[in-house]
Amino acid sequence: HSGILTYFKDSNRVPKCGHCDVCDPSSPRRVLVPVKAKARATTKTRKRKTNSKKGETSFELEDEMAKDRAEVIKVWRRKYAAELDKPAFIIFSDRTLRDLANKNPQTLSELHNVFGLGEAKIELFGELLLNELRT
Repeated sequence: HSGILTYFKDSNRVPKCGHCDVCDPSSPRRVLVPVKAKARATTKTRKRKTNSKKGETSFELEDEMAKDRAEVIKVWRRKYAAELDKPAFIIFSDRTLRDLANKNPQTLSELHNVFGLGEAKIELFGELLLNELRT
């Protein structure tokens, strides 16, 4: 529901629609359907493959300070996206968020070394993002 309203740039949309278990997990209308054993086995296989790929190209946060920076950036990204009435992932991806937290750029030129940030995004919100990182 929310995705459709976002697509059509409905400025009166609500953050939670209350029509599904994503918005209201305690809803009495929620019906749980048992997962078949075959589907569970497939999911486990996929997770294992994903983890092995992740090990090849690690995007983990390097230390506790990076984790703190990531949380600050995540909150800023959510607020900035809400102001633009766009989903947060449109501003930049989680991979970009982790790279920002790890590299901790302090200048506009250093932002060019961050995955997923090009000239347009740096020009659009680079200074705002650097201010968040500095605080």
